[in-house]
Amino acid sequence: MHQLLFVLFALISQFFIRIPFSFAATAVTAQTVHHSGNSCATINIDTNTKCIKSTITTFIKQQHIPGAAVVIYDNGSVKQYVFGYSDLKKKTPVTTNTLFELGSITKTFTGLLLAQEVEQGRLHFDDTLNASNIFNNKLDINSINQTNSIDSAESIVSSMKNITLLDLATHTSGLPAKVPNVPYNAGNSPKYTRYLHDFLKTWKFPYQPSTEFVYSNIGFSLLGQEIANHVKTPYITLVKQNILEPLMMQRTYFTVPAAMYPFYAKGYTATGALARTSNAGCIPASWAIKSSIVDMANYLQIAVGVPIGNRNIGNNNNNNQSININIANALQDNSFDGLIHAMKVAQTAYVQIINSVHQEGLGWSIIPLEKLDKLLDKTEIKVQPPFKTIAIKDPKYNQHTFIEKTGATDGFRAYIAVIPDRKVGIVILTNKFTPTHDALPEMGRKLLVRIK
Repeated sequence: MHQLLFVLFALISQFFIRIPFSFAATAVTAQTVHHSGNSCATINIDTNTKCIKSTITTFIKQQHIPGAAVVIYDNGSVKQYVFGYSDLKKKTPVTTNTLFELGSITKTFTGLLLAQEVEQGRLHFDDTLNASNIFNNKLDINSINQTNSIDSAESIVSSMKNITLLDLATHTSGLPAKVPNVPYNAGNSPKYTRYLHDFLKTWKFPYQPSTEFVYSNIGFSLLGQEIANHVKTPYITLVKQNILEPLMMQRTYFTVPAAMYPFYAKGYTATGALARTSNAGCIPASWAIKSSIVDMANYLQIAVGVPIGNRNIGNNNNNNQSININIANALQDNSFDGLIHAMKVAQTAYVQIINSVHQEGLGWSIIPLEKLDKLLDKTEIKVQPPFKTIAIKDPKYNQHTFIEKTGATDGFRAYIAVIPDRKVGIVILTNKFTPTHDALPEMGRKLLVRIK
């Protein structure tokens, strides 16, 4: 009976999921809709389409964003919206199959991999970084095969022996935000491998691990490598096998294939220059995923923690913008529930930033709902560096939280957020780097909390 109900739900949902596509073409030229009174104070995504479109359209006009794609999940209902252009020069409209760079949302995938390995008992949060492997194995976790001397390995072991995997995943390792001379999207060049080697041999830690929060791309890159080294499988292969394939994310890539270039949005810097990076580079675990809003709808539902009977997992149809519900797969594949459990591990708060509403999960930022108003109305006291932290004793998954992650590359910005106990979530993908760091998350937060 349960399976029959799910089949009926999926068939009905397939009809409703198509609703946003009926206005996708007109969203490009849609005018901002002004509402009187407080009619958009709460939003039902089935009936308040104008409120959602108006909010997003106003934002992309204010920020001069060429194009955007959005998906909202609300208690079993999935709606997707597209706006503007993926290519300004050619006036190519954004579709639900347009590829955007996710930037640091990639870190949530890496955190999910760690959670899976911990749940399966192959790794532990208090395992320390096996620094010898940084040299005895390739630093480029995809293709470069660079090695170094035992002396070099010993020097790095001595400086990093106290860093745990949880330190890397919660940005409390003591590693900096970036490495000198190595951009976040560094290509597969031996010179970048050498720069990374030299940096890791000479870096002097300003404080002990587990005591301060410093957002670190290199930390997450090393975490991805450590997982790959331990499992003896390339990092990108692990993401594909453990996350993308079970979720039928068939248009999600680290390196965009040539055949998919027509779907790959042009990215634009804050000044309007073209900027995108099609390959994975040598440190992809912190930034390198590209995806479509159709695929991110699947990922969003796992992030919300949707039970098997209420999930609209779909795969792409290359010929149109609709979603095909793979009912047999959704019913028979128990890996979905395993992913949900691992995601809850990743979304558990392990570190509290002192004097802040923010807690840190595995690549996710977590705000207890009772403290969210301080963030929304900007009454939270701005904490200045250094960001002192304290470990949360006996960490447990708390669904009464606001869980989010931002992402940015030179030509893109992205945002994902969920409120698990309300079973709502949102993903916003844009093809412009907006210099105001808080602009996109502020809009995403205010939109998501209004969804009832």
